[in-house]
Amino acid sequence: KRGAPSTQVLRFAQTKTFENVGAEMTSVMRFHPFESVLAVVDERSGVSLWDFNDGAAVARWNNGDLRTTSIEWVNAHASSLLLAGDVDGVVRVWGGLGLEQGPYEERSVRVVSAFRAIDVVSFQKSAGLVCSWSAREAHLYCAGDANSLVSWDLERECSVRAMATDTDACATVVTTLPLQPHRVTLGFADGQLKVFDLRDRATRPCQSYAHEHSSWIVHADAHKHSPSELCSGCVAGDLKFWDARIAGVSNRTLDVQNSAMTALSAHAEAPLLASGSHNQFVKFMLRDGDQLNIVRYHDGVFGQRIGPVASLAFHPTKL
Repeated sequence: KRGAPSTQVLRFAQTKTFENVGAEMTSVMRFHPFESVLAVVDERSGVSLWDFNDGAAVARWNNGDLRTTSIEWVNAHASSLLLAGDVDGVVRVWGGLGLEQGPYEERSVRVVSAFRAIDVVSFQKSAGLVCSWSAREAHLYCAGDANSLVSWDLERECSVRAMATDTDACATVVTTLPLQPHRVTLGFADGQLKVFDLRDRATRPCQSYAHEHSSWIVHADAHKHSPSELCSGCVAGDLKFWDARIAGVSNRTLDVQNSAMTALSAHAEAPLLASGSHNQFVKFMLRDGDQLNIVRYHDGVFGQRIGPVASLAFHPTKL
């Protein structure tokens, strides 16, 4: 079915504004799950860490000469590491971030590991390297501009498996299911969705969902409290909800915006979704389709219009 937005309104308060001087856009963001830190990557692969309580940058460095397309927090419960992947398929793991050891002035950010996660091939549309970290398995799942999904064991620093994607489009999203970390879902630039079962040692351990999306998959996830339901969204502005237990046709569709959906994020604990557009708005909604709010302007006296939205991120536990 197709959902119609409700009229209820939830007020969101703007608490901090970060001015990333020298950057023209934010391409990727990730909240640290336990510390009050937000990791941000700009269009020039500049990485910055921000304390979101006081709005100050606490660390800055450059990940390399090429565009950074993916970041993940690793070992977040102890000595945190930040993993960053580039368009050439190379992953760098950064340590010495000083998040848990006291004053930020004592940090010494450095590369603690680096490796080529995928063998890059050329596609008509490019996503670079896209990654998903599974803390439970201590595995990093990598795809993107490659013909395969590659599973890396970071503890042993080796690749443990590569599975062919069997498609002519690059992967744009990699995600694991909350209660089934052995099932990895990939979204592609042409709108396809595929799920890979890492327990299946067959030659082709891959199933394809019905090809219902018409364009680039922006986001896909299964909510912690509804683990059997997979949600996916594409640039065309529609969300689809699938039975995550078996690949097939979608159960329902929500047309959430008419303009291109350039960003989509789902909260890990609450049933909240947020979508963004280059038309300068962020829409908040529930997973059942009820619209909560649309943000078009910054808070304050002058109420400046927000810029085109390139990236969105919910904190994994806070609201």
